[in-house]
Amino acid sequence: MICTAGAVVGTVWTLLVVNGGPDLFVVLPFAALGLAEVARLLAGQLHQRVAQAGIVAVVSLGVILAGVHTVTTRDDGDRLQRADVEAVLGTQPADALVVSLSAPQVLAFSGRDSPVPYQIMSDTQQRYLDATYPGGMPGFLEHVLVGLQPTFVVVGASFRSRWPTSRLDNDYWRVGAASHWTWYLNKAAGRAALLRARNAHDRVMAGYG
Repeated sequence: MICTAGAVVGTVWTLLVVNGGPDLFVVLPFAALGLAEVARLLAGQLHQRVAQAGIVAVVSLGVILAGVHTVTTRDDGDRLQRADVEAVLGTQPADALVVSLSAPQVLAFSGRDSPVPYQIMSDTQQRYLDATYPGGMPGFLEHVLVGLQPTFVVVGASFRSRWPTSRLDNDYWRVGAASHWTWYLNKAAGRAALLRARNAHDRVMAGYG
């Protein structure tokens, strides 16, 4: 009963807010239980040795496929991202305010808290802000860029073309782009700070090129 209730809630929730494959992880335990029960029912209809051989074959195939997928899809992209974050943020004081817009990796790698509660700026998020935030999305950006005056603003690459870059161009310099985000530095930090940040970013990119 508990598993059934959890499966229903998890499935409905996922259908409402799913953004991609990783969001399905919440239902994987229930999927595993369901498949195991199907295998048990089928095995009960077969001779014991045939059933055991079939179960061993299915489990072995799953382990092999999982191992192959793990090896063939892995990469060291997070090493580049972590190095970039450490290098660029290291050019400013440790308490420098960082705002990430669709680039939560920066906060995760640096161990910093977000000054705003919104991270993934999808179309759904924008509709939510337009409906609930004072002034909508323009009001949110005004609060983030003008009200908070962060030292760094990091914009995720997946939504780069949708952001009103003119708002950033007024008070921020573009430092450079990594594989998943673009750095912007508050002009109040000064041109010397911009040069340090750009040099740090470029060194990391060149080292992993």
